[in-house]
Amino acid sequence: MIMLRFLSLAFLSFMTVCASAQDNISQRFGSYEVFYSTFNSSFISTDVAKAYGFIRGKNKAFINLAVIKHNLDGTTKNVNATLKGTWSDLIYTQPLQFKRIQEQASIYYLSPFEIQHKNDIYFTIAIYPEGSSRDFELKFKKRLFVDGED
Repeated sequence: MIMLRFLSLAFLSFMTVCASAQDNISQRFGSYEVFYSTFNSSFISTDVAKAYGFIRGKNKAFINLAVIKHNLDGTTKNVNATLKGTWSDLIYTQPLQFKRIQEQASIYYLSPFEIQHKNDIYFTIAIYPEGSSRDFELKFKKRLFVDGED
């Protein structure tokens, strides 16, 4: 249990660094804000991947999302959400299979997807925050690079 908690905290710390290095890492939808990032699977250690049941590989990557509610009193809270989405390149469209991960008060969602070297990946995700009367659509494009390719 202690090892899993350590691995989780290490993973969350890494995600914070990854997110801070990307452009447009969040989008606001009224009182909700969606933080998102993508990263190659090599950024996850073998131990963390094993603990969460993820498969690493040179052409594998992840999308990470977290939904935050901004309250009227200025506080924020992580909220549960239902996510339905797809990723696509110029040829294929595939569904995203999000896995909910909760670490103390933090809630985030990860989904694996496959990449080809230097191809643009287009994401479309419908987000249904718990307690919201409507859903939101997040769309963005990201170019990733296969590890070991130039």
